[in-house]
Amino acid sequence: MDPTERGVKSAARWVSAPNPNVQRAALSALEKAGAAARPILDTVADALASEEPIVRLAAARVLARAAPCPEQAPALRRALSDALFTVRWLAVEALARSGDEHPLAPVLAASRPRLDARFAASTLEGWLRAVASLGRDASPLLPQMGELLDRISQISRIDASWHDSRFTIERLVRELRAAEDKS
Repeated sequence: MDPTERGVKSAARWVSAPNPNVQRAALSALEKAGAAARPILDTVADALASEEPIVRLAAARVLARAAPCPEQAPALRRALSDALFTVRWLAVEALARSGDEHPLAPVLAASRPRLDARFAASTLEGWLRAVASLGRDASPLLPQMGELLDRISQISRIDASWHDSRFTIERLVRELRAAEDKS
């Protein structure tokens, strides 16, 4: 069932609740609303300044999924330096989807995942989504993606959970190299 305008506005009222768990729940509901949440994205963008990491993360997810308007760009640009790398990645994704001209590849280069025993393949997918959102503008990331591909190829031999990530990186590298060849 598609979200109603009334439902979106109702959830938006809870984004500024004093309890961060209530805020997160409201933002999760708005994330599911997707583009229907666009009328209240200024309220969501304000949540990117929260002291609570779970609130900032949930707000960034909403903005990345809802294709924000230029009005939210200043808050998203501030989120590019958030302490949480996942918030930074989602801010990149949101800005890329909004058509913002801010240089985003350097943000992803600086927050590239360091693969180790504590790092999950599912987390890498968030970085890869942000890279993919840049399209051709991700070309400066090709050397880093090559390094990641080498590392993941080694890891995926012993841990099958990395296979999807390896295939995603291989696809992105092929697409970026093809785009460079056309230039």
